[in-house]
Amino acid sequence: MIDRFVVVSLSAMYAIIPIYGTYAVFAPHPPTSPFVPRPLVLIFAAVMLAAMIGVTIGAVRRRSRPALYVVLLVNLIAVYTGAALGFDPAVGLGLATGCAGFIATHYAVIAYYRDRDVARSIYLALLISGFVAAVIAIVFLALKWPADLYAYNHGRAVATFLNPNELAAYLLTYLGVSCGVAIVRRGTRTGTFASICSATAALALTLTFSRWAIAAALCGLVAYALVLRPRRGVIAGALVAFALAAGVNLALWTRHHDPQDTGIRGVAWQAGIATFLHFPLTGIGPLAFERLYPVMRAPDAPGPNTPVAYDPHDLPLSIAAETGAFGFVAFLFLVGSLGSAFRRALGQVTGERRTLGMAIMAGIIALLVHSLINSVSVFFALYIQFSALALAATYWGFDPDAA
Repeated sequence: MIDRFVVVSLSAMYAIIPIYGTYAVFAPHPPTSPFVPRPLVLIFAAVMLAAMIGVTIGAVRRRSRPALYVVLLVNLIAVYTGAALGFDPAVGLGLATGCAGFIATHYAVIAYYRDRDVARSIYLALLISGFVAAVIAIVFLALKWPADLYAYNHGRAVATFLNPNELAAYLLTYLGVSCGVAIVRRGTRTGTFASICSATAALALTLTFSRWAIAAALCGLVAYALVLRPRRGVIAGALVAFALAAGVNLALWTRHHDPQDTGIRGVAWQAGIATFLHFPLTGIGPLAFERLYPVMRAPDAPGPNTPVAYDPHDLPLSIAAETGAFGFVAFLFLVGSLGSAFRRALGQVTGERRTLGMAIMAGIIALLVHSLINSVSVFFALYIQFSALALAATYWGFDPDAA
């Protein structure tokens, strides 16, 4: 009974990622009116809390030492330290607790992945959730609804996420899984559904009109091709999809971007660097950048009520500013440790496990590239949880029961 609760919780932790943006309803001054009612968001939060409890039970119940065990704990300590000593401890500690749930999910995935139907349940929950999120993004954009959300984001797909770049980050990572499943389960109902999910997600990604996300997708494709050297037909199909997405973005990007956005990242980077230099050890605390921006910005920079004030628009810089050198070094250690662990695992397998594992890792690579000039709050859920899938898929494949 307890193990069943853990498995359901694991599936839920992957399925609920697209609704994290709805928590903005609790922000003191949201930029647009929320389209998801507060009572429903409270239900989402309760489901997430229950799922976090479930995966934590699983991580404790089956104690193991996965490849990233220590480095994930070090990063969690860095986040909690920055939050406790920061300028907004309540919000920071809440984010740190969320990260603890993502880490428990990582541990539990490695511990339970080989159990009967666990892997299938996780992949199915993820595929369905991402498909629904992509459809919502496309439909909302087509209907130009909600009107204030459509206008605020300049006609870019956003769905339930905080902004188009958050949606793009999710879809880049999601596509690694959906495309991988479509390849290794080709000719089955699961493979067909994964193919439909991939096509839908690719369209939604194109409609975010995120030029850097398209470039990040290309980086993921190149990494996959260099490692696995797939058939020419697979490479050609991927390049055609990339060319179409890039063409749409180049043709229409002026309609979907505020001209002021061109230089806004430079302003955010300057404020982020200034923040880090003033608080170099443990930072200002997670999500506290907005509180310090009015005093850290340049005199001629946009005011505190503009999007540039929310974050430094660069994930590594955000981590440095909010958790200091401690958190930044821990983050680099995490990225390097995953690369090392995955390389060792990939070198020992062939066939389906190699294909699926590398596809998921390609999505993570795209996420990392995308985050170089974007601060995406959903990054931690994606990186921590999907790295567990990348490693588990490489170790044991899509369906360990059939192995």
